[in-house]
Amino acid sequence: MADTVSAIPYGTAAQGQGLFGTGPTAAVWAYSPWDTSTVTAAAGVPAGTTPPTPVVAASSTIARGSLTCGTGTNASTGVLVSVTFGSTLPSTPVVNIAPTTLALASLAPAVTATSTTGFSVSSTAPGSSQGNTVYGLSWQMML
Repeated sequence: MADTVSAIPYGTAAQGQGLFGTGPTAAVWAYSPWDTSTVTAAAGVPAGTTPPTPVVAASSTIARGSLTCGTGTNASTGVLVSVTFGSTLPSTPVVNIAPTTLALASLAPAVTATSTTGFSVSSTAPGSSQGNTVYGLSWQMML
């Protein structure tokens, strides 16, 4: 089957679009609205009494991002942090996380309660009264 020439010339893309190409044809995709939607995070009840507010990195989007969090007193096993998307997705995504600190890696973090509006990260019992930058993670979402 012969290559067909696309409507957008090879090597160019309309504003707000990305481009990849192989030979004389090119495929163009529009950036998702999820690439710019606001993401927020809140400490879970198991993060203890008066934990610091999680901090979502400024460059974070629904599709990918990172945050740091900490714990208050009497932290326990369960939801350490919940992430809320600024937009509702059309279906429940697959969310992959990676610890960005050794302290979080040692707590065996896992994605739980994934929905079209966010996800939670649970862990084994963290230490009480740990600072906001003690636990860090990054995420990537796929539909």
